Amino acid sequence: MFAGSPLHAQDLHITLLNGDCDGDNEVTLFDFGIVVSAMGTVPGDPNWDPRADLDGDGEVTLFDVGLVERNFGQVGAEPFDPTLPRLPAPSEGYALQGSVELQDWVGAPQPVRIEALREEDPDQVVYWIEAQTGQTFTLQLPASGRWWVRAVVVGVGGHFLASKQADFRRYGPGEPVRVTVVYPGQGEVFGDGSVNGGGDTGVRIRIHAEDYDEVTNTSADGTVTFSNSVKTPVYQLLARWTVESGGGWVYPDLHVAKGEVLYRPPVLPSNEPQRTVTLRCDILDHGDYLDARDRSPDAGEGGENVAATTRITFTIARHPTIQTIDSAVLDAATDFPLGVTPTSSGARPEEQVKLRFAVSSCIGHPALTDWRLKSVEWKTIPWQGTPAGEAGVVYTTNIIPSSEPHGFFEVKVKAVFESYIPIPPYRIQVVDYKTRRFPLCFRKTTHDEWIDTARGISLLGSFNPPNWFDSRPGHAGHWGDAFERFNERGASGEYIVHYMPTHPRSDLQGAVALFDWAGALAPAGHQYEIPYRGRIYLIGSALLAYTDNAPTRGWLYGILAGGIDYLGAVLAHEFAHRDTWLDPNNWGGLEAQHIGGPREFGGPGYWFPYSGSWGRTRDNTDPYYDRDMDGVRDRFERLNVSEYHLSPDTPWAIERWWTGNSSAQTRYGTDIEMLALLWGEWTGYRIGTKDMLDWSVEGRQDYFSQ
Repeated sequence: MFAGSPLHAQDLHITLLNGDCDGDNEVTLFDFGIVVSAMGTVPGDPNWDPRADLDGDGEVTLFDVGLVERNFGQVGAEPFDPTLPRLPAPSEGYALQGSVELQDWVGAPQPVRIEALREEDPDQVVYWIEAQTGQTFTLQLPASGRWWVRAVVVGVGGHFLASKQADFRRYGPGEPVRVTVVYPGQGEVFGDGSVNGGGDTGVRIRIHAEDYDEVTNTSADGTVTFSNSVKTPVYQLLARWTVESGGGWVYPDLHVAKGEVLYRPPVLPSNEPQRTVTLRCDILDHGDYLDARDRSPDAGEGGENVAATTRITFTIARHPTIQTIDSAVLDAATDFPLGVTPTSSGARPEEQVKLRFAVSSCIGHPALTDWRLKSVEWKTIPWQGTPAGEAGVVYTTNIIPSSEPHGFFEVKVKAVFESYIPIPPYRIQVVDYKTRRFPLCFRKTTHDEWIDTARGISLLGSFNPPNWFDSRPGHAGHWGDAFERFNERGASGEYIVHYMPTHPRSDLQGAVALFDWAGALAPAGHQYEIPYRGRIYLIGSALLAYTDNAPTRGWLYGILAGGIDYLGAVLAHEFAHRDTWLDPNNWGGLEAQHIGGPREFGGPGYWFPYSGSWGRTRDNTDPYYDRDMDGVRDRFERLNVSEYHLSPDTPWAIERWWTGNSSAQTRYGTDIEMLALLWGEWTGYRIGTKDMLDWSVEGRQDYFSQ
């Protein structure tokens, strides 16, 4: 196989600072004078000056004065060398996606020009697009690499400083593409075109391809690089089918690399009882997202990148066969279908399920063939049940116990086919056997397989964590069972990780987890008690909303992940918070002296972190001093300035080092949060390392039933 790396989009969110009234790309006394001269005016007044209306609300007020004061002394980014050639951005390639916002602007969206220059580009070409503020833009570039992106408003005169920001992310070939052939199995036998009688039957083929690419993220000064992997969205991979030998054709011959196609076999001549068929499947990079230097030497027609190649070999014969065995999971009470992936039952009666298996054959329409399916015998199946349907082609099990372990099981079927002929012996029979392997999975979002509310108790109430959260003793396969720290206990013996269905604050419903250092979310009557401090709450409704096609955060630094990988990244992030908190040089613990101070220092409602110098001396030697109120002790910041790029003077220190923007101040940028993002998500968990442990519906092991 060959390594492929279709490129993902990088998020760039640029905010242009306000206050540049005269358009010279800096905020000075001249801008202050323009605003003061037009103070209190509206359009039509004699001294109205639209340059002074910095927020676009149609009047010049103290708010406009405040914008100049806030950004006084700021200077915008210098333009790229004006002598360099400028070209419109290409229509395909490495995608940078993002948006441009205007600081405190309430007026209409404004046009902006976005330019990009790659440092290592020998040609030094500046590529550009025009976009609107407040809307998502996509900037296609010729190659992955270290791009600098500059944005400037071309609408309102002046007002906003130009901004330049680095794209710190680079994608490259990772591990080889993995191709799972769900069915058919190598060497199986199927009926030829004479058996299906020219109908729509044939040989059903299902594969699933996945690709993990290497992604690196580098700070603005280039001193630190974080590496991880990301999973290519399945729609970026295409499967191109070719019949290498044996004849026939595949329909469709080009398909997404997850799904089913149909092989139509030829009619074998009467003197050829069987024939070997070989199909080749090339997994293509959809849209040629790769740099030319990353292309596989096994390039296909038209220069498409062939990321992987697999071959399937089977036999066609002049007699009927079983085509495949299909599965379905049913509600035990109503027989209503719940999906195609076999799962175990829940612990509650209303969550009990049965499984149904059905045989399909290669025989076409009865009017077009003399063959008939006489009988089906279910030879091997783990659970007792009842056959049904004509010739017994359907088998429905009894209720599947909730205690069934997750893993693979086999179903083996014997089929007898019969045909009448006008001469003795007047009837001929053919016997065929098929075996198919299925996974027994679990449904992620139901709260059924194991009832245990011990880790679902908080200020919100008592909840039974759903199946993805369960870490059931002796019952491997659930997500919680895949991570060692998931079952870590604190000093008091309590589990650290707990479940919460939604965020307690209505304005933070998109949050996927939180570190409750103070115990504020403990059950009523136990808030701030020591056993409840330092818990990590995973928020189910938001965590499951992310997929492999969406970043773990809609911010600059998140890595692409979904499912069990997202849980791994979130755990790494939250434990980075906790571990930093417990560092002896930071707050050192979660005991009373670190949460609430004695009465002379502010009373029971006084918390040391995030509280600055309140109740304390302004002496920097104070052991619990947090001057910039970012939750990180000053002593810890001074000791780790070189390794973590912290500063006791500003809560935005890491972000400013990372971006190279001395005025960066975004909503996620306080020191402890950036520390958790960069050292937690990027280095705390590697994407793709746990997928083989995922037995959820639509998880890695479920490829065999989809």
